[in-house]
Amino acid sequence: MTQSHFENKKILLFGAGWLGKAVATQALKMGMEVTTLTRNPETSENLANLGVQHTITDQLHESSWHNKIPKDQDFIVNSVSSAGNGLEGYRTSYLQGNQSILNWIGKDPHPASFIYTGSTSVYSQHDGSTVEENSPTPDPSQAGSILLEAEQLLKENSPFTQTHVLRLGGLYGPNRHYLLN
Repeated sequence: MTQSHFENKKILLFGAGWLGKAVATQALKMGMEVTTLTRNPETSENLANLGVQHTITDQLHESSWHNKIPKDQDFIVNSVSSAGNGLEGYRTSYLQGNQSILNWIGKDPHPASFIYTGSTSVYSQHDGSTVEENSPTPDPSQAGSILLEAEQLLKENSPFTQTHVLRLGGLYGPNRHYLLN
């Protein structure tokens, strides 16, 4: 697809950290109208300075943002990170966050393409073995099980024309080396 295909299209980014900012930057270069929702006021300000047309500071898992964002989006990307606090943070960000998006958009079919960035941590292998779609997944006491539950929620309830789950791994970016260190 050419850049002109995306010109004047609308993209909504939930989570505008390292990955979300990179997507916003590329979307702006393609002439898209960009809306972001982030829980961090400083991030919202930085995105506005980058040229993002609509920045909302709010909590994804809550409903207070639902009336602040129009539903006429062409693309919706959920790239939030964990809210911290262990498993409860995963539940809040990924499971409750996706449920909030579904509550906002409603049950009627929606023409947007939806992308959810999950994680390869849905698998429990840490021994260098080959992992495939049917490989064993973690027990319910691990974060990966919450990510799987969030994926299942979308598979069963998504009203979007296209719904994609991208299981990303190793996206650390600048100053994000906690696990590596």
